[in-house]
Amino acid sequence: MMGEDYEVKAAHVELAERMRKRDAATAPNVGDRVPYVIIKAAKGAKAYERSEDPIYVLENNIPIDPQYYLENQISKPLLRIFEPILKNASRELLHGSHTRSISISTPSNSGIMKFAKKQLSCIGCKALISSNGTSSLYKSEVEGEAMGSSLTRCICNLPIKERMGCMALGLKWLYGRKMGNLQYLNNACDKDRTLCSHCKGREAELYCKTVANVSELEMLFGRLWTQCQECQGSLHQDVLCTSRDCPIFYRRKKAQKDMAEAKLQLDRWNF
Repeated sequence: MMGEDYEVKAAHVELAERMRKRDAATAPNVGDRVPYVIIKAAKGAKAYERSEDPIYVLENNIPIDPQYYLENQISKPLLRIFEPILKNASRELLHGSHTRSISISTPSNSGIMKFAKKQLSCIGCKALISSNGTSSLYKSEVEGEAMGSSLTRCICNLPIKERMGCMALGLKWLYGRKMGNLQYLNNACDKDRTLCSHCKGREAELYCKTVANVSELEMLFGRLWTQCQECQGSLHQDVLCTSRDCPIFYRRKKAQKDMAEAKLQLDRWNF
């Protein structure tokens, strides 16, 4: 049944039509379930106009409309549960400082972002880095020793599995010191403009945090991947499942995307 066969426009039907126009090979067929999420759009847009494929949303960083889900799917069940035991359930649950922090992603292929020019930002403070680079060089033995002790403290505070990744940074520092070139380590950071001038001296700390973040995401993706392998009955084959009815499928895709982005940040250190 096509979209024009419905008297009332439905979100999943309109989405199926848009997916068919984008790529007929991967579009849902007749009888398939069509999962969708409601995304942010212009004021006054209908719900069926704001429905979108969850994977397409994830791949293109399209922001989901949190207010829609709060008002239509979360608030009413919560109020039914808590109104008998809370005097002002609506005010305590749905209003206040805990509702003011909302994470909204920036779309990568629509609106003004089509004309935006990407720039590198500092890994430490997220400030934009100018084209001529802003990182500074170590110029003295004292600063070199401080770098080594800072690195040692950072590595000792990490779990054992994550210490090995940070050892590469220590070896680079030791090599530069042995060759009489204490600027070697920070020159590597300068080459790709990893840090701004305000984050001078925090290379070891920020590098260890980056390694720890990558390690954590790899472990999460590994657990989800193994869970999918167990579901399909083999731990020795790649995961072939693309079931969009399974919440683990979306978690695995999200973890894979986050892991790839974290590795790009790690590669910026250019060791």
